Amino acid sequence: MEVRSGHILIIDDEAPVLSLLRRVLEPEFEVKTTVQAEQALGWLQEGQRFDAILCDLMMPACDGISFYRRLFQQGASLRSRVLFLTGGASSPEVQTFLAQVPNPRVKKPFRIQDLREAVRKICVSACD
Repeated sequence: MEVRSGHILIIDDEAPVLSLLRRVLEPEFEVKTTVQAEQALGWLQEGQRFDAILCDLMMPACDGISFYRRLFQQGASLRSRVLFLTGGASSPEVQTFLAQVPNPRVKKPFRIQDLREAVRKICVSACD
């Protein structure tokens, strides 16, 4: 029986990106995905637990910044488990936000090994 080393939530508005991230991470982690940050917030409010949360910053409706701020309102304990996925050009608001938060980030396009290592670090700290 395969033992996985953590539960990962991935939020990205692009279904092909979610599919890629699932394929890359599922051999090692339990993965749940959504294209809507609102749905992810609902799962967390229901009590679903994740060791790491990968969140795209640039999404329609509820973007990564809004997700993070609402997550903070729900309880600060999960904030340190958020890894931001960033694309190319970032707005001044995104750059200011990233300068203010200590969370790790992985820039798209990313190296698979870099992504896996960043997720492992978050999962290890979640177990501490």
